[in-house]
Formats: sequence, structure tokens, C-alpha cells
Amino acid sequence: MKLVQNRDVNPIVALLANIFLPGLGDMILGQTNKGIMVFVCSLLGTCLCCVPGIVVNILSHIDVYWCATSLQKGEPLGENEYKQELLFKAVRLIDKNATYRG
Repeated sequence: MKLVQNRDVNPIVALLANIFLPGLGDMILGQTNKGIMVFVCSLLGTCLCCVPGIVVNILSHIDVYWCATSLQKGEPLGENEYKQELLFKAVRLIDKNATYRG
């Protein structure tokens, strides 16, 4: 598993980028595959019914902030690692490489 160790990340910038486009905050952190999967889940949730897409977006915002805070503290983070358990469970349906560490 590839580790991301970018300490120069600002949690607020990552969160604002993620609000602009779901998954973009994860890509800024260095979790490109995770960002793509979050975007796909958000898009699928919005197409199926608006409510699941909104829920995935909110959980994604929480997750990207928690991940950025962990990176800023110097903790290593896996490329496909999630800090938000509900988001992990939603993405796990399409991404079998996803891992959870709260």
C-alpha cells in the first residue's frame, strides 16, 4: 500500500477544493484514486436520487478534513485510506482497495 506523507497540506484548502468538486480535496492530498472513487460515488448517488449524493458529499468533506489534519500532524496515510466510516462503506461497494482507519 502506497503511503501519502505530505505535511504541507492545509485542511481548509483541501476542504474548500472538495466543496468545489467532490474528490478534488483528496487529489490535493495525494490520494488520487480515492478522489476519483469519491467523485464516482457522489455522481452515482446524485443520479440515482439526490439525497445519497448529498450524503456522500457531506461525508467526503468530513473525511478530507480529517485526512488533511492527520497529514499535517505527520501521520502517514494510505493512498486509499478513509477516516470517515460511512463514506468508507459507501465507496467500498465500488473500490475493493479501500481501507478504513478511524
